[in-house]
Amino acid sequence: MRNGGVMNAQGSGRPLEGVRVLDFGQYVAGPMAATLLADAGAEVTRVDPPGGPRFTDPGNAFLLRGRAATHVLDLKSPEGQARALKLVAGSDVLIENFRPGVMARLGLDAATCQGLTPGLVYCSLPGFSELDERAGLAGWEGVVLAAGGAYSRQASSPVFGGVTGEMPDFPSLPLASCFAAAMTALSACAALIARERDGGLGQRIEVPLSDALLEGSGILTTQVEKQAPMRGGVFAPGLYRSRDDQVMCFTSGAFRHLAGLARVSGNEAWLVDGSLDWAALRTDPEAPAAWRAKLVSLFATRDADEWEKLLRPAGIPIAKLRTTREWLREPAAEAAGCVIEQDDDAGRPVRTLRQAVDFEPAAPVFASPGFAGLPGTPPLRGMKVLDLCRVVAAPTVTRLLTDLGAEVIKVDIDPADARSAYDEPLFHVYLNRGKKGLILNLKTLAGRKRFDALVADADMLVTNVSAGRLPGTGLSDDALRRLNPALVFTYLNLYGVTGPWADFKGYAEIANCAIGVSSLTAGWATAPSGAPPVNDPPWPYTDSMAGVLSAFGAVAALFDRGRRGRTYRVNTSLAQTALLEQMPFAVDGADVDPLRGRDVSSPAYRIYQTADRPVFAAIAAADLPEALRRLGATAADDLPARIGTLTAEACMRALCFGRSAASLVETPAATMAPDSFWARRGLRLERPSEDFGTVITQAPVARFDRTPAVAGDTPRSFGHGQPDGWTT
Repeated sequence: MRNGGVMNAQGSGRPLEGVRVLDFGQYVAGPMAATLLADAGAEVTRVDPPGGPRFTDPGNAFLLRGRAATHVLDLKSPEGQARALKLVAGSDVLIENFRPGVMARLGLDAATCQGLTPGLVYCSLPGFSELDERAGLAGWEGVVLAAGGAYSRQASSPVFGGVTGEMPDFPSLPLASCFAAAMTALSACAALIARERDGGLGQRIEVPLSDALLEGSGILTTQVEKQAPMRGGVFAPGLYRSRDDQVMCFTSGAFRHLAGLARVSGNEAWLVDGSLDWAALRTDPEAPAAWRAKLVSLFATRDADEWEKLLRPAGIPIAKLRTTREWLREPAAEAAGCVIEQDDDAGRPVRTLRQAVDFEPAAPVFASPGFAGLPGTPPLRGMKVLDLCRVVAAPTVTRLLTDLGAEVIKVDIDPADARSAYDEPLFHVYLNRGKKGLILNLKTLAGRKRFDALVADADMLVTNVSAGRLPGTGLSDDALRRLNPALVFTYLNLYGVTGPWADFKGYAEIANCAIGVSSLTAGWATAPSGAPPVNDPPWPYTDSMAGVLSAFGAVAALFDRGRRGRTYRVNTSLAQTALLEQMPFAVDGADVDPLRGRDVSSPAYRIYQTADRPVFAAIAAADLPEALRRLGATAADDLPARIGTLTAEACMRALCFGRSAASLVETPAATMAPDSFWARRGLRLERPSEDFGTVITQAPVARFDRTPAVAGDTPRSFGHGQPDGWTT
């Protein structure tokens, strides 16, 4: 599909039509946020410095597309500032990702801009918050990621830990920028709702890259005093080698996946001879290893393509390892609407992500309902959301909506009936904070009636039930619209809702394997058969990012429903998310190096071992002579030996100047330590719980200056204490 101009079209089927965005962003975070808004229908005007974007890369085919106009302005000149202010006066949203204080020096700070346009939503994405002691540091991606624990490669989690094969010096995914961009798009839409509700008042939002990264690591940094450690890996998810020696990822979050594997592979006898027993896998410490060994032998009996053709239609999560280029050229990716061919800025055809969130308008259009809630309260106060979600990505959507003020009711089966590899609901204290819980069996008449009544009273339903099960569970579009024509239906799955792979089931590890993330970052190609799957960084970041993106789409849809009476089905997939996380490397064309991003280290940008701790150093080209002088080195090749003689503190003192910066390579746990940078700014929540003891988790990371987000209460045990199944 070749359509270079599709993203510029301002059709009526997108929720941000008529919203005007002014984009001052450079590099990845700011431009990506603007592109997400443009893909949702906003009219984006870009401001570039003389000479064009500071970041020149094939990834700009995605990062800078969809701009209605681009102005080249010298913001250091009075004339450039005056022209910029004229653009501000006609804007609804402004995006900038300079260091704190830069926009003020240019006469474009929030107070000045909002003085011209009181309704302006002013979004800042610095590397470090203006309230952070590190505010003056240049926000290099590697520096932010090192500070946030992304480069620690620790195996501290029983689920996501493990050993992979050979890896690059550090993973190249710009996760801090991606999370900041998605959180900014979400927050901007929430602020637009608050503006409509509060008489046209805008506000300033700060989403620092260092804070946004907590959305990627938050599950691992959550601490629960009384909860037993989760038994990860009991169903032997892992990397398995096929007969043709290709790597496949097999994950099994529920016992039904194992039973299905046994049946379709011709080994149904395992279900009766004791080889495959759910209770034993959960309780016998030796059973998982024996099962893993059996899988190593099993997967060696067929080629990888055969396994995919056999297992995926049977609902068993599996994918063979693909590179990013292979996915961008995969016909199923195009059929899913995940990939588009467009022209780059030089007019050459390239393939890249179509868009991260899709909006399907629902008919008919009804009268605008407006927005509830008191002025100054969280933006979604008064909204009711029904959560029919499992695992991580979809529950993340509704957790974010609770932070923004929505009333969320989580509906699930009795955890005792789940037969999962882990205790349900997974990561309950973090993912379900602030939600009400309700145990319902939708297969019974009474359960169905109660659920339908909840749907009829809700503003939104969020689910990640597999596509093929939607009609049978009463979650088809038609069934939901009959119950509630105004409902926003927010849906997540693995590969999207169209194409031959739409009903295939899987988890984030499956998406990472199939879409190129694992090939780019984790060296899975050299992993031995039976190795546990692991992300690098060892976090469930693709799940978390999918949740943020879907929440953005959901809130954009709520905004348009409230102002124009239009409602949508909002679709997001793990496949779309995994491509977005690889920006700017997820671009394929005749002149594009397919190995871009495999290793981005250089003497000026890498991890160094000092005399006491590892440090990530990012030295700007113009600063290199001064950096060498400060370190006592004569050339860049001398840096490893010279830095190795210094303490980490001395190295950072020497390198934190000008446009250069350095940081300790921290662990994820360090972000939630009582004396951390984040804790000193209130981003560490330590709260008592009757069921779980002391619970420590992150606070909402986006800082609204007028309608702040508020973390919901720690939930009780799911369904605890209420005869009718409610958790309060």
